[in-house]
Amino acid sequence: MANLFPAVRRDPYGHARSGPPFPVMKLPVEIRLMIWEYALPDARVYEVMDSPNASQKTPAAAGLMFANVRDEPPPALGAVCLETRVFVLQRYRPLSLSATTKYVDLSRDILLLEPYLLVKRLLRTLHFFSQIPLVRDSLSRLAFGTSYGLYTGICHPVLSWKVSKSNMATLLARLAKFPRLRKLVFIVHQEFQFDFDVHLPYAAPQSTSLAALRPQLVHQGYRFKFDIESQLNYTQPRHPHSNDFLYYPLQVDEDKDDCFGKDDLEDEADMLESWPTNDDWRRFRRRFQRSIHMAVEKGPPGTPRPRVIPKLEGASLLWRYSKAQRH
Repeated sequence: MANLFPAVRRDPYGHARSGPPFPVMKLPVEIRLMIWEYALPDARVYEVMDSPNASQKTPAAAGLMFANVRDEPPPALGAVCLETRVFVLQRYRPLSLSATTKYVDLSRDILLLEPYLLVKRLLRTLHFFSQIPLVRDSLSRLAFGTSYGLYTGICHPVLSWKVSKSNMATLLARLAKFPRLRKLVFIVHQEFQFDFDVHLPYAAPQSTSLAALRPQLVHQGYRFKFDIESQLNYTQPRHPHSNDFLYYPLQVDEDKDDCFGKDDLEDEADMLESWPTNDDWRRFRRRFQRSIHMAVEKGPPGTPRPRVIPKLEGASLLWRYSKAQRH
């Protein structure tokens, strides 16, 4: 396992030897803990996939890998003093998949499984998750990627028309192994924002003055995500990321076909893809809920089921990548 946290010299006074204690350390413990909590990063999303040539007999940690293969240290708050180090390490634990280690807090961070994991691979990935104690015992939210078409609507492999009943029963059996799982978040749209210059295939050129004024925002569907991950995986040094969610139902005019006006679509016609509408999300959620109810009522007897059926949420996901950092 990679050691991503720099060593800290212990001191009987609980602060660095190089100077006096921080003024904040004079505050009551309860207030300090509130400050440390506020200083933690927001929830982040980590895409996970099965490793090449993985099989049901592959050890769980070796059968999975992060899409972004760069190691990630704990939050920088942990390097402030011994108290913050303990505070951070009580929440953020190392999750090692294949050759990559990332410090995660699965009570707030989210693991994402994209729709290219068709039913067999998806179920195997969930099986691997259930064999990793940190994931099995701490996972509270799980994200599923979806595909979207103007005519097909929102789609997910589990809802395949031919075998959806058996798919859902098996999916519920897999989810039953995560006792703290309370939400399934379906990612119906994704965007990428870069606070540095990035050159992507199919990206429209931007003027120099425009690029200097604001971060680079790329409206792209999932099919370009591999290009983005490939560039970030093999550039030095690491680019930290954060995520923002825009949950459905969206606060938009229901009479419009999508979330943007026609003028917006014309200005960024070759960059912008239509977002699923609120009606698209409602139809998909109804289908998924109906499939769950059928699996619960008519599924094979004795099949494990979650004690609490997770709540279904839909969201648009923004990936924000900041300037490179070395560690």
